[in-house]
Amino acid sequence: MKNLCGEVHFKNLIKCLHLICEINPAPYYRTSTH
Repeated sequence: MKNLCGEVHFKNLIKCLHLICEINPAPYYRTSTH
């Protein structure tokens, strides 16, 4: 996850989190966002 999101800018962090949510949606994250 750090390798995937470590090099992105802060603005792209949200997009990166959405990518992780689609790849491996955590229960708390998906409940808060989706």
